[in-house]
Amino acid sequence: HLDGAYFFDKNTYNPIGNGVAFRRIRLGYEAKLWEKWKVKVEFDFAKAMFKIKDVYLAYLPAGNLTFAVGNFKEPFSLQTLTSSKYYPLPERPLIYQLTPERHVGLIGNWFCRYLTLSAGVFAQKVNEFDVVETTQSLNDSLGMDEGVSYTGRIVFRPINHNKTVLHFGVDYSYRTPKTTWNEPNEIKISTRSLSNINQKKYLYLKVDDVKYIDLYDIEMELLLNGLNFQAEYLISSMKRVNGLARLNGYYFQTSYLLFGSKYTYNTKHATQDKIDLDKEWGDIELVMAYNYLNLNDPVANLYGGSANIVSMGLNFIPRNNLKFMLTYSYARHDKYANGGGKYYIGRDIDGNLTTDPDLVPNGGENFGFINMRLAMYF
Repeated sequence: HLDGAYFFDKNTYNPIGNGVAFRRIRLGYEAKLWEKWKVKVEFDFAKAMFKIKDVYLAYLPAGNLTFAVGNFKEPFSLQTLTSSKYYPLPERPLIYQLTPERHVGLIGNWFCRYLTLSAGVFAQKVNEFDVVETTQSLNDSLGMDEGVSYTGRIVFRPINHNKTVLHFGVDYSYRTPKTTWNEPNEIKISTRSLSNINQKKYLYLKVDDVKYIDLYDIEMELLLNGLNFQAEYLISSMKRVNGLARLNGYYFQTSYLLFGSKYTYNTKHATQDKIDLDKEWGDIELVMAYNYLNLNDPVANLYGGSANIVSMGLNFIPRNNLKFMLTYSYARHDKYANGGGKYYIGRDIDGNLTTDPDLVPNGGENFGFINMRLAMYF
């Protein structure tokens, strides 16, 4: 994935740099070892870094039953589990920052026409050198456990016929503190505003004294030939030594193929799959989405900021392994979205720029931007 972005920052409190960058450069290998065994290995080299993605061994005792051990995505959240190859926008929704993504673990998956069940137990991340180094350091200095997570997902499809699918899902994850959190029992949550080019993480929250986290997610998706609508709502409930902290977010997203092509659905993984192109020259896809993430909890005296982003996209898909994407987004942040005190969020009564939310009645950074992407798969 090769990305470019232009930001309309003439009236922003903080300048934003335009640019071009590789979002993903992945190399992988997947093979069937024996009759019921499969292996997959995949790495990412974007940003001049080496990252481990999927590395696992899978056993398939039956056509609709799979067990796997290794490093892979936990069964949580529709938008996280949907492959970036098929996602219609350059970046996943803001709630992605609250979801587990890839960890080392053991998983079981069973599916039929109307149901998909997934559950697993997971340890820490092993995707980057600094993550592994932090884990080893805390193990050495404090004798700290790596942490454990129990994650499950249930998806029910009351309608699953030809290219029409109605999908409802419920996800849950119980998570103890991880050594990859940098500091014992302290979690940091931060996110960019749907751009890989803008490095500013306006939403930033640090929560200490965390004993465990409960993640709850509800999801729905409707595929009706060339129409795809999906939505999710997520709650992160963090049990602390003294009290409870709750964060939440949601999104709505719809896409439509203009010239007769159809979306397909992967029943095993309960996610959208590749597009069935109707025309020899491909198709054009229209996309609209609304995102919201709230890292504020006044009861717990935590203020990491909130953001809502509206996006509209136009994608040209000449082949299933080639896509040209153009997206316009407008991001609005509240006055607490100052990157942990790094970024200006308004002006005080004297007209001076400030990072202090107590000095502005209604601050927050707002801006529009254009994302462009060339996506190729082979």
